[in-house]
Amino acid sequence: MVLRLGQIQYIDRTRTLVSELRKKNLSVERNSDEISRINNGLLETLADLIDMRDPYVLGHSQQVTHYAVQMAETLNFEAQRVQLIRMLACCTTWASCIRVKFWPKQALSENESKSLRITPVGASL
Repeated sequence: MVLRLGQIQYIDRTRTLVSELRKKNLSVERNSDEISRINNGLLETLADLIDMRDPYVLGHSQQVTHYAVQMAETLNFEAQRVQLIRMLACCTTWASCIRVKFWPKQALSENESKSLRITPVGASL
């Protein structure tokens, strides 16, 4: 009878611990999802801010992100990889910001400036 009581206590304690672990796991998953949403919002906001510095690239990051995600989904990439591509595509104009800050290019020539203004989106220069 004593052995049986010990087994019942062990099983009850194990069930309690498993239940607690499941609750904590759900909490960790919710927190992880929230952190991911915050990070994505931060990346999109930074990309928009960088795009706003020049009217010729306004919305560029959003377009690149949209097309990159479409291609990844068309290629049937898994959801985690599509999310990574979304995050990386969002950062495409950051390199130009770094270049301007650390390796400034001389101002565009008049011909370069005209070429950029009349070139339709998606056309090759």
